Amino acid sequence: MRTRLPPIYLGAIASTGTAKSSHKKILKHGGEFALVALEVAPRNFGDGLSISHCYAASSIPSRFAAGINRGINKASREGLLGGHPIKDLSVTVVDGAFHEMDSTPASFEAAAWVATREALKKAQPYLLEAIMHVVVEAPAKSEDKLRANLAGRRAKSLEAQELVDLVRVTALVPLAEMNDFFVFLNTEWSGTATYRMEVHSYARIDINPEDPNFPGAKGVHA
Repeated sequence: MRTRLPPIYLGAIASTGTAKSSHKKILKHGGEFALVALEVAPRNFGDGLSISHCYAASSIPSRFAAGINRGINKASREGLLGGHPIKDLSVTVVDGAFHEMDSTPASFEAAAWVATREALKKAQPYLLEAIMHVVVEAPAKSEDKLRANLAGRRAKSLEAQELVDLVRVTALVPLAEMNDFFVFLNTEWSGTATYRMEVHSYARIDINPEDPNFPGAKGVHA
């Protein structure tokens, strides 16, 4: 049975960061201009994205607020490290400037996107990986093989329980390591072993996704 899996990785930040960005273009008939200054700060896991506008109406008219929000949302979705989204984030727009003729919502979207990315870079970004609570049921006398395989997947809190004609093994395993677990079970026990998993938590990992050893997972089975 396949279920919708959570993101394998999420981005996060450890501190605050500030940035200012101006979007300028000279066109044949006019131009484009917008300036946005903002601050980013971390939020607790699961709190989501919060955007506040704290500036004088004379700095940025309200008609451009939606464009600013789109730029911030886009930067949050794209993230920084490995393109993984930063979902739990507070963004406060503190100042800006506009031109009566050349400013548009699109120009403020572009300026806000760049300002958000620059601020995130200053806010000590890092990655979180999904940790799954995995429950495996397999034929009796398969505990040792299951333990060895799960240990190779960076499993923690391994526990086993002997039941009638089968063994139940539970563990906390990074979702990134579960890519071929379905294949392993079918190969070893020809469809008589089953497993299920659900999100237990997200844990910080200190690794650069540009590193060739960066862990990745595609086509994970559930």
